[in-house]
Amino acid sequence: MVGENWEGTVRESSASGDVTSNTRVGGLVGENWEGTVRESSASGDVTGEEYVGGLVGYNRDGTVGASSASGNVTGEELVGGLVGENWEDTVRESSASGNVTGEELVGGLVGRNRDGTVEDGYWDTEATGQSDGIGDDDGTSTITGLTTDEMQGTAAAENMAALDFDETWQVVTDPDYYPILYWQEVADLDIPEDSPVGDPDDEPEIDPGDEPEIDPEIDPGDEPEVDPGEPPEESSLIGNTRLVLGGAGAL
Repeated sequence: MVGENWEGTVRESSASGDVTSNTRVGGLVGENWEGTVRESSASGDVTGEEYVGGLVGYNRDGTVGASSASGNVTGEELVGGLVGENWEDTVRESSASGNVTGEELVGGLVGRNRDGTVEDGYWDTEATGQSDGIGDDDGTSTITGLTTDEMQGTAAAENMAALDFDETWQVVTDPDYYPILYWQEVADLDIPEDSPVGDPDDEPEIDPGDEPEIDPEIDPGDEPEVDPGEPPEESSLIGNTRLVLGGAGAL
């Protein structure tokens, strides 16, 4: 969406397209220099070599807040689910949930925090495939890794308590999914096909054409033989109706 945001503001924005480049590559902003990215999201896959982030590739003296990234992120160095590198500024109240792969300085949330601050951040340890939220941390950070179930549905409000669910974020249920921003519509939610979330209305397909096999040796017209010689255990005659007691029913 934005190659470079220099001293500007990107707010209430989203991008869903895939992005591929060499360096400073982000799902929403490639480079955020002394600017602000807030209340925004990206869901497309991001591929590059260095400074690769699901939302912002390179954040220098800028602020990233109340934002999320859910696309897969692939790179070689300085690769993060949300931000590739955060240099001397702040990333706060944000989350990442896409798969993250790289070779050096790789984190589920931020690839490298260089003399900056990463606070109140969350990443899905299962979906990102990363046990470390920050690949290399030379700054200050307060972040939490959670499972997919802990970050979705109503559980998100409990486990991601640092996020503002009164005015900024909203939980997603039926089916459960990651929190979205208050200005986003649940109907427009782009849930990837390989998401672990299922549609509760989906039912397994049943082939009505299948019928049970019939043993060809058995003639369905045959009737079981009945021995008429055995009298009922007890009977009585009332009018013209005979009642059989102790049997299967009334004749």
